Amino acid sequence: MGKLGLVDVPIGDYGTEQAAMARYRAEGEERATALGNRGPICYTADGSLDPGILDSYARHGFYIFTGVVSPAELDDIE
Repeated sequence: MGKLGLVDVPIGDYGTEQAAMARYRAEGEERATALGNRGPICYTADGSLDPGILDSYARHGFYIFTGVVSPAELDDIE
């Protein structure tokens, strides 16, 4: 598994550009990880979604919740 929880599978055969594509994907993963728009679901004391999550969503247009599906559930899905 990669840093983002992605399964490491070959995406395609890019021939002589294979190394360039591998770098492109690795750089994209680094940029995505650096966004800071992922984490567990957190709530405030009154049950509202954590303002930090809402701010990140407003800034990036999406938020990745981690830990929502347990490893056992993922095994069951597979």
